[in-house]
Amino acid sequence: MKEQGLEKYLRYDRWARNAFRALIFSPKRTREEYESLQLQEDAGFAAGEYAVKSSGPQEAEIVREAMLPTKEGDVPFSLTKRFSFGPAPNGCEVACEIGIKLKEPLERAVMIGIESVINLLAPNDPDRFFETADGPRPLRMGGTLPGPILRMEDGWQRVRITLHAPGTQDYWIAPIETVSESEGGFERVYQGSQILARWKMSTEKVFSARLVWRIESF
Repeated sequence: MKEQGLEKYLRYDRWARNAFRALIFSPKRTREEYESLQLQEDAGFAAGEYAVKSSGPQEAEIVREAMLPTKEGDVPFSLTKRFSFGPAPNGCEVACEIGIKLKEPLERAVMIGIESVINLLAPNDPDRFFETADGPRPLRMGGTLPGPILRMEDGWQRVRITLHAPGTQDYWIAPIETVSESEGGFERVYQGSQILARWKMSTEKVFSARLVWRIESF
């Protein structure tokens, strides 16, 4: 082993690492549980199948009808994802808006998250970082950054990624790492960052949230 304690990084993903996955979970869950894949998000909400309602070169809409398990019993719900794609100065924008409709209000508040998965390849290089008010932070960081805007920069490829999640409380950030065997032995390999924009959904029957990626060259 090239590093001691690698066994603690042997975590097994519950879902494929796709961007814009919607998660619903308890407000009691912590960022550390998110990093260790112990968030206990609802499986049907996170990984259920959708029906395509409409699609085109600049937008698409998919819908899922299912039951949301709660302590008070199952609640019927409808989850709509609307994707839009368009140009931006020196780049492009991708937006995902989720809309939730419940047949009856929830008894307790829940957290709604939209996850981003981004890999700028070299987590230790000083020209690739998260931008914060206190200066650049390394890509391999785990922590919480304030919303609604989060920026990442790749100085080598000259690419800037801006996440905008109106109304979000904050962003939870954790590195995605695998344990791989190389010629020198087993080692940790950075595979990207998981970034969760979070909103609290109280007892309303209708809820919406939006996450926008802007990708620009400079």
